[in-house]
Amino acid sequence: CVGPAAPGTLRDVSWLRAVGLTAGLFGGGVIGEALAERRDRLRFPPPGRFVSSRGKRLHVVDRGSGSPVVVMDASLGAWSSHWALVAEALADHTRVICYDRAGLGWSEGSGETRDLASMAEDLQTVIEELVDDEPVVLVGHGLGALACHRVAASSPIDALVMVDTFPADFNGALVLPTLPVATAADGELKHLMGVSRVSEWLRGRGDDVDVIASLTLQRSVRQAIAHERQTVISKADGEALLQPLSVPLRVVHSSRPFGRKEPNDYSFRWYAANEKLSTQSEDCMHFVIRDCDHWIPLHRPDAVVEPVRALLNKLRRAPSG
Repeated sequence: CVGPAAPGTLRDVSWLRAVGLTAGLFGGGVIGEALAERRDRLRFPPPGRFVSSRGKRLHVVDRGSGSPVVVMDASLGAWSSHWALVAEALADHTRVICYDRAGLGWSEGSGETRDLASMAEDLQTVIEELVDDEPVVLVGHGLGALACHRVAASSPIDALVMVDTFPADFNGALVLPTLPVATAADGELKHLMGVSRVSEWLRGRGDDVDVIASLTLQRSVRQAIAHERQTVISKADGEALLQPLSVPLRVVHSSRPFGRKEPNDYSFRWYAANEKLSTQSEDCMHFVIRDCDHWIPLHRPDAVVEPVRALLNKLRRAPSG
């Protein structure tokens, strides 16, 4: 087990590795990068186990015990490590399963264009492989929330929590807060700049900080992040996102998704999209988290834990059958 990192370790690791990646573009650094990646993979072995879906192995972290079972899907470019604070708090009360989408964290990549259908299929496989007949509460963040919604609309789950999900234009793409990423390198750099803040939220948790820093800089993970930024939202996906749900729904989102102090057109669109989702169930609650950016599970884990715990208690009180 790796000891706690000193303050600022994530920034130091991230940017030193980022400089190495840049040097690698000019030759000579590629071998060094490969050796560093191998070292990091040995240093941070998978903490969970694997299930197979569509010919690849997906990594899942399964902790706690009890029912209902909480199954969590992370935001764009994130994985089980980003749920650490929320999952640990909930594991004191029930069983919690976090999984890494294809190519992220410790999961094998697929090399294919991302779409909600394949993401939902992988998530559904995780549920079928690991959960028997217990009730299921799906918790999704960002892009993961869209995949959870698709599963909730077509499968017998028992409750859904959507955390700060992305607006979608419903005609072929996610609506991201910047122009479409022109190159993978551009997307990687933007992601690294955001990830550098994780050390502030995981202070005193050196293992989690170093894992996120190191795995984000793995070539395969960077490629998966670039692919996720180009996720295809089909017309059918968009229409499904507007359909009513028959399960309890909790919508949690930030007042300023990407840290801007003053709202802009995108912030208003983000707010409207999340607010619209909150009308899709007769049993719905809508929570706006003030002074918090998109990374609510890291910055304000309590804002996710509290509505999930309330749903667990509600489902436990409901008459069986």
